[in-house]
Formats: sequence, C-alpha cells, structure tokens
Amino acid sequence: MASGDARKYYLARVIVEIFGSDGNYESKFSKSKEELEAQIASHSDLDSFLDSVRTTMLQARLVENSGKFDITVRSNASEIESNTESAIFIVKVGSNQISMDNIQKSIVVSTMAGSPQDALYHALHSVYIPLLNQGKAAGEGLVRLCEDLDAALGNEVRKSGNSQAQRQLDEN
Repeated sequence: MASGDARKYYLARVIVEIFGSDGNYESKFSKSKEELEAQIASHSDLDSFLDSVRTTMLQARLVENSGKFDITVRSNASEIESNTESAIFIVKVGSNQISMDNIQKSIVVSTMAGSPQDALYHALHSVYIPLLNQGKAAGEGLVRLCEDLDAALGNEVRKSGNSQAQRQLDEN
C-alpha cells in the first residue's frame, strides 16, 4: 500500500477487488491493480465521502471505453449511463466522519449489475425478506410491506424481459 490515508486505500481496494474479481487487471483495465487503487484513492470525491457529513454516498462505476474498462468515482450521485457495466454504491450509515476504527460499521456496500429494479428485486427477495422473516425484530407490517414490494418488483422484472432475471424468477 502506498503511504497516505488508510481509509482511502481500504475503500479503493474494496472497489478494485469487486470490479477486478477475475484478477486480470492489466488486460481488462490497461492498468495494474496498484495503479487503479492509487487512482481511486486520490479522487477528491473519496475525500468528500470520508470527511464531509454532507456526502452520504460514493458511487463507483465500471465503464467500458474502446474495449477497455475504466473506473469512475462520484459522490452523492446515483446515475447509471448506458456504457456502465456495473456499479458499486457505498453509503454512510449515520453522519459521522469515517475513521479506520469505525469504517466497517459506518458503511454499507451494494453492487448493481443490470437495472435498478432487477438489483432491488434480487436484494429484497434473496437477502432482506428472508432475514426479516427469520427474526422477530421486524414487525408484521414491515414484513408485509416488503413482501408486497417484492411481488410488485417481481412483476416488473418479468415484464422487462431480462432473460437472466426471468430465469431466476422462474426458479423461485
């Protein structure tokens, strides 16, 4: 790790590892893993996310450009453009400044491939509804609301014609 703010390199590593999960960095990005981490760690939006209470979200996008990929970073933005392969959203829990001591409890990391409704449906259906049904912490009203949203999102995903999402819906 290069010298500098450990929080920046921690988040940069998380982003690079998710986008470069195949380990083939230089052929995919035309940069080494270390160069990608340094590029992200030096981004001013990362500074804002870590230090400003007004910046509550960091978005990293994997963008295709002339057959190679690049990683773009923005704070407080949730936009997906047509050349976006996938996205990572890092959201602050609370309004505290993030330190190395609290970073694991201060952020939520979500990935998104495909449309927002596909991602929301699959996260709600596969993760959150089973967890809500497992514990007694959630009231019946919340569980019912989530199940209704799950059903509505499932219908939208079916209508969209996304073949991968359709296969997953048909299996459930």
